[in-house]
Amino acid sequence: MSERRKNCTVEPSTNQSFSTRRQFLELPKEERHRILSEQAEEMADFYENDPEWREWEGGPIVEYDIPLK
Repeated sequence: MSERRKNCTVEPSTNQSFSTRRQFLELPKEERHRILSEQAEEMADFYENDPEWREWEGGPIVEYDIPLK
């Protein structure tokens, strides 16, 4: 994995402007699929090779019994 990708921060899509998202939706279906496939591949690489995100995911599931009022 490249050093750039290893230290990248993934920004939520809410940071994108409305016009940018609109432009994406106006692309042909094949182009949108190509872009999303590339992004999915990059994120799979990120999650498969970064054990840090698994540390918080592996904890116990705790159920709280909260009385309804």
